[in-house]
Amino acid sequence: MRTIDYSQYYWQDDKVRLRAFEEENWENCYTGGFDTPARILLECAVELPPTITGAKRFIDQNVAFSSTNGHIMFTTLKS
Repeated sequence: MRTIDYSQYYWQDDKVRLRAFEEENWENCYTGGFDTPARILLECAVELPPTITGAKRFIDQNVAFSSTNGHIMFTTLKS
């Protein structure tokens, strides 16, 4: 695959580039579930403790913008 020129890419700035979830993102989803202040801001509630199974299920439901719940989920580019 040829190298992509991101210089004119809408979904980025100097600090962030957004992209669709990929299957290997389940681990970041899982560890991010332990950030209670961020989860409260995102969900307006305190969630139950995260599980690996739940993180993998979330990624499976949202990989490649495939969600059927009307939401489009992004993640940041892997560093």
